[in-house]
Amino acid sequence: MGDGYYDSTIVKKCVYAIEPKNGRKEALKNAEAFYLNSNDIANAPYFLPYISGERTPHNDPHVRGSFHYLKTGTNQAALQYAVVEGVSFGILDGVNSIQSVNTNFDDIFVVGGGSQSSFWLELLASIINRNLSVCEQSEFGAALGVARLAMFIDKNISDTSSIIKKIEMKKSFSPNEKLISLFQKRYKIWKEIYFNGKNSSASFINL
Repeated sequence: MGDGYYDSTIVKKCVYAIEPKNGRKEALKNAEAFYLNSNDIANAPYFLPYISGERTPHNDPHVRGSFHYLKTGTNQAALQYAVVEGVSFGILDGVNSIQSVNTNFDDIFVVGGGSQSSFWLELLASIINRNLSVCEQSEFGAALGVARLAMFIDKNISDTSSIIKKIEMKKSFSPNEKLISLFQKRYKIWKEIYFNGKNSSASFINL
């Protein structure tokens, strides 16, 4: 963070990928149960979470979401886990992009609805291999940020120093050391899937 601004990374419309008919909470519950077995993770399918294209780091409006490495034993829980993992890999792409231009940051705060899932945050911390923090009412983080920006241009507020305050941490999540190597291998394959299919994505648009 520099000059009072926060660097951020976002996966476009990732929530649509994990909104099945039986609800997001049930899907996360199934994915969490799947996550408890490292052998299941190693053999899980892969998911590209690009439901409507992606900006960072690909700037590719044509890419679309897709599952890969499906087998006869692939079940619903495996697909739901793959979605959560794929979205997390997309966030890792964003973190890597930030690190390419700014390595001077220690704190990573997670905001939005996903920040309410302890399972997802442990998974994400292990994939990014960084400690993650959640603040009070983190699900409202984006809205609060917009409100604070609006306050800066409100001429009725004379003391702008009171607008931005230090974020109070509610809980922190650390990487699972036993899974870091496995996730690094899966992330490498996940990236290869995108780059190998990049030309095909543009062709689908032109059908």
